Amino acid sequence: MDQPAKKRGSIWLVLALLFMLALLVMVFLYLSSRSNVQKVVELRVKESVSHQRELDSLTFEFESIKRAYGNLNLQLRGKDSIIQDNIARINQLIASNTAKDRVIRELENLRSLKMDYERRLDSLLYINMELTDKNLELKYRVESEREKNIVLTEEKEEFKRKAVLGEKIRAYNISSGGYRTRGTSRESATDRARRTDRIKVCFTIGENLVIPPGERTVYIRIAGPDNRILSTGTGNAYMFDYQGEPLLFTMKQTVNYQNRPLPVCLNWDINPEGSAMMGVYNISIFFEDQEIGKTSFELN
Repeated sequence: MDQPAKKRGSIWLVLALLFMLALLVMVFLYLSSRSNVQKVVELRVKESVSHQRELDSLTFEFESIKRAYGNLNLQLRGKDSIIQDNIARINQLIASNTAKDRVIRELENLRSLKMDYERRLDSLLYINMELTDKNLELKYRVESEREKNIVLTEEKEEFKRKAVLGEKIRAYNISSGGYRTRGTSRESATDRARRTDRIKVCFTIGENLVIPPGERTVYIRIAGPDNRILSTGTGNAYMFDYQGEPLLFTMKQTVNYQNRPLPVCLNWDINPEGSAMMGVYNISIFFEDQEIGKTSFELN
């Protein structure tokens, strides 16, 4: 009787291990698929932003040409309408996430139409200059507008460069963990919940050339293993505004940010009458109305 029972027990154990292995494989496949989908979505968004910027630049150049040539552009109303229709169609293609190859072809076609439009206006200008001396003044205005457009284009490109640098502030070199301070002359790192009486979070705020330098506030949110935010209170004094919504913070610190990398460390001391919970602690870092970094650690 004992031998068959042991054999059945072994079979059930093998089946249980196979089931757990299959479950882990399914979870891994699901997470991999989800990550791939997210990467594809982020790539499409970046492509759409890039295409929209190029379309805006071409539209800006087209309108500048029309202004520079004054009433001469009225003689090319047909071409004007074609270009406007193309701009509207490309806007719709970008908004509907059409395949990037088609959008690129449409943008190249629009660029060709714009160059042809400018060549035709130059021809009209040349003809009119032969007919009347007054067009000398128009030519001067055209050249002046072109110079202004060059300056505006350079300024626009510089603004774009700064805007790209300032789109997102990042935190790096992020570290966090439990520390023991009671009964010692200095703090020492620990991964034991019962020995932990302090949580330390350190990171570096990255460079940003756009936001004005000066005093700024960094906020830290620590979610315990029970998903509750660690905080000394729940009133308005313990809240901060994040993209229009009030959030409870664990720690905050005012820093003097001068647009250069800035190391920051904050400590959260656990109530001496309590103790740290075992499990995973999730940490989020907020700065200038942005979530600039995340990390986590585990106490056993």
